[in-house]
Amino acid sequence: MAHFMHENNVVSTRKKPGELNKAGFHLKTVTKRRLTKMKAKIFLLMVIIVVGLALNVQAASVTFEPLVVELKVAPGETGRTAITVHGFSNTAYSLNFLVGSRLEKSNIPGKWLTAAYLWLDSSAEGTSTATMDLVISVPSGTKPGIYSGVLVPDDMRSSEAITSKGVMVAIEVSDS
Repeated sequence: MAHFMHENNVVSTRKKPGELNKAGFHLKTVTKRRLTKMKAKIFLLMVIIVVGLALNVQAASVTFEPLVVELKVAPGETGRTAITVHGFSNTAYSLNFLVGSRLEKSNIPGKWLTAAYLWLDSSAEGTSTATMDLVISVPSGTKPGIYSGVLVPDDMRSSEAITSKGVMVAIEVSDS
């Protein structure tokens, strides 16, 4: 055993690995516990940093005009309408996304829609606007009825996350 003096002139002993400490634990066990606690503290610190960064992420808002699109299209025909798309963010942004490739709560077959690629830019905080054509091709032999769904932007390569409620689309397929 090694002996050394503390500040208060107290002599203590340093035990060799494999020896028991005062509580009856092996020194290796005590060292492993300290390492485990240190690893847990480092992990917790990393989680706090990641969560802090995630909460600081900006999101761009994308809105559509009109909010609801209603089209009447006969089987074998194509319908189209213009939709205005607005992008907004608190910082400069570049939003690249598709409209028409992603539907939610929908019974519209995806192949009916021609996706429109949009790019909205702003070199400073504010709004940018673009107009797109929503093109819907209803195949011959489609049963008459109402087909509806929500078109939402499908993020391609944007400088920040996109939030959007999308645009509601209702297609009335009439008898030929």
